[in-house]
Amino acid sequence: MQTLSTSLLKTKAALLRACDPKDAPALAWPMVCGSRVAERTQPSSFETGVLTIIVPDKGWRAELADLTPRYLAELNKISPVQIKSLQFTTREDSPPSIR
Repeated sequence: MQTLSTSLLKTKAALLRACDPKDAPALAWPMVCGSRVAERTQPSSFETGVLTIIVPDKGWRAELADLTPRYLAELNKISPVQIKSLQFTTREDSPPSIR
């Protein structure tokens, strides 16, 4: 089973290396957090090594903040750019996105 896990990790990393490095952290997020969390969260920005994730509410923010070390370790295994930290924010906390 370890071989399959290693192969998946290498495949994810290769996919992310093929995209624009500034987009890689946001694309890596659902690969690391899993589908259930990805459905309820949204990468918002990546600046100066900080990946900001919008979460549904303060409860989610607290729970995901507790998982930050695990998420960072997994993100940095596959991301072509270093992610120094994660910031979890609710829609009420964050300013409107400009797109």
